[in-house]
Amino acid sequence: MRPFYARHSLLAWCLAVGVATLHAPPASALPPLRQWTFERPSYGALDRNIADHFLVNQNGVWHLFYTNLSMPLDPAVYIGHAVSTDLINWTEHAPAIVASPGSPDWRSRGVWAPMVLAKPGGGWVMAYTGVSSTSAQRIGFLTSNDLETWTPFNDSLPFEPDSIRYAWTATAYSNARDPHLVLQNGVWHMLYCARRVDGAPAIGHAESADLVSWTHDDPLLVQGGGWSSPDMESPAVTFFGGKTYLYWTQFNNVVAQGDSLLDDWAAKPVTILPAGFSAPELTPIGNTLLYSRRRLSPCNTFQTYIWFDTLDTNTYPFQILPPHPLTGFTVLSGTAFLSQPSFGDGQADRGEIPADPAGLYWLSSREYLPEPSPSYTCGEEHGADQTGLVASDPFVLNGDSVAVEIQGANSPDSAYVLLYDECTQTTITRFTGSSETLTPMHTSVGNARGRTVSWRIADLLTRPGGWIGIDNLGERASAGLADPPVTPTVAWVAPAGGENLQRAHTFRIRYNVSIGGGPVDSLVVYLTDPQSSVLLRQIKPSVGSTNILWTTPDTLLYTARLRMVAYAHSGAWGCATSNSFAIGASTGVDPSRLGGLLRVSYDASGARLEGRVAQLQEDGVLEVFDLRGRRVAVPWHGHDGQSFSLVIGRDLAGQRLAPGVYFARLHQADLVWQTKFVQFR
Repeated sequence: MRPFYARHSLLAWCLAVGVATLHAPPASALPPLRQWTFERPSYGALDRNIADHFLVNQNGVWHLFYTNLSMPLDPAVYIGHAVSTDLINWTEHAPAIVASPGSPDWRSRGVWAPMVLAKPGGGWVMAYTGVSSTSAQRIGFLTSNDLETWTPFNDSLPFEPDSIRYAWTATAYSNARDPHLVLQNGVWHMLYCARRVDGAPAIGHAESADLVSWTHDDPLLVQGGGWSSPDMESPAVTFFGGKTYLYWTQFNNVVAQGDSLLDDWAAKPVTILPAGFSAPELTPIGNTLLYSRRRLSPCNTFQTYIWFDTLDTNTYPFQILPPHPLTGFTVLSGTAFLSQPSFGDGQADRGEIPADPAGLYWLSSREYLPEPSPSYTCGEEHGADQTGLVASDPFVLNGDSVAVEIQGANSPDSAYVLLYDECTQTTITRFTGSSETLTPMHTSVGNARGRTVSWRIADLLTRPGGWIGIDNLGERASAGLADPPVTPTVAWVAPAGGENLQRAHTFRIRYNVSIGGGPVDSLVVYLTDPQSSVLLRQIKPSVGSTNILWTTPDTLLYTARLRMVAYAHSGAWGCATSNSFAIGASTGVDPSRLGGLLRVSYDASGARLEGRVAQLQEDGVLEVFDLRGRRVAVPWHGHDGQSFSLVIGRDLAGQRLAPGVYFARLHQADLVWQTKFVQFR
């Protein structure tokens, strides 16, 4: 790809939602610490200008060689080198080559578009573009034994196109850039961006046995008319699945499918590669292709980024396999986090106080820019009225502190990040915003090490300024921190699942508890629902026991479960939840099949209970209970399939329902539906 210089440049840009590992300096082999940077597979930064690139995978490590073009704070033009194991977290290595006035004139003004290939017998060769003081382009070569140290090869005689076939001169701007090498039967074939002598855009072609002496061939392919047609930039070829794919940039990233390098490409149909901008590369990975290319910032045409996606190669033309939009997290409710994480700094783009994210991506309930693309507007946002709740995948807490960069509303009850104990459904710690800029915060959680936990991120506000932004969320470890305590292990024997127990009747529950790394202070059994969203304390067995008589509740439940929590002295609590069983389900009918429903959602009004009763003559009653089991509200009655959607505003005494956790139960004849909800204000 030909990048324009200084005044009129067009050019560069990491959730998984990515999940990375950090390593502190512990005295022993501390397990990995979890960190969520919300980056996706990509390379670049918001203040950099990255152009053509090439990827090499060596022993499971990705080596990215890229063109770094000048920016106000980084005027150097060089071929950079970065390495990664996941295409998200990158380590910069020394540049392969830098353009400078002291270099040979043919590459003194710029070095672009690296392409790297293994040499027969070992080592590597890099082909790249050099730009002279007259703006004429030539192609040079570097060699390396380790992909780190690069030495110019035949530097005094760079490749120049044949001026009989191609429009090229040493004294003015001329095309000879974006080289791509193919080694077949001992012959080096080189493709490059060129112009035929009549001005038609072309993929140039030359052959050599030694990368020194070249035979100039006619263009491999010509597309378009004369000088007014755009160049065929970044030409490359990939051999995959028994086919040959020739691709380049001309208006779009395009590809043609053939049977060999020297196929009749003019006769092959051309299709557009999806979601591109320029400089495509197709890299085989097993039975798929990694699709990398440049993407353009919708806010600044001086900023482009290297983007990575996987292609679905089961059919042709290829399509992108959609990545998980928020890797490692599940949206529990609302819309605020559906198109997250968000790219760039929307606040800065709108002329507001910058949020200042650490990388390219962060999590924001306000912003809406899923990727750098002209499909989106610079600074596009959801707005403050979107609400939502997301939860991370559960993980074992190994560190003794947690940290986050957070911004947005200062509202601990309605806009927060909290660390959630998966066994007891309690909050270990909580953060909330306090400024418009992402601000580092941290707190100690050493007493919870070894527990299974998750992150919960919520925005339940609709007022102006009511949003939350998150970056660099994760665990930390103090110097010399030892391994976390071992969690007790709980295993259920009975109920085994599928039983139909009698109501208000004794049943002997059976279990095994392995103490693990230390003593257990107590065991507690809870009754819970299929999603484990409600915990109702039932009984406290003796430590060391393996069974106890439990009296079932006098309530019909079609899908009940028991959870036992082993509270270890170390703080590393363990738990297990039994398989589902029924209580009093003599009819064998699932209440959901009768048409009944109860669920909770969250909107601008707060927690909203929605549901309906079954098609029965008996009245259904919606009741609300607090954590102590006291009935605090009876907001609805109905029958014969009637439905409701309401916000619980007042209790039985007519007072405003206090913030907190509540249980809603819809009861009709012997049928019961239940759920848990949080009243925020």
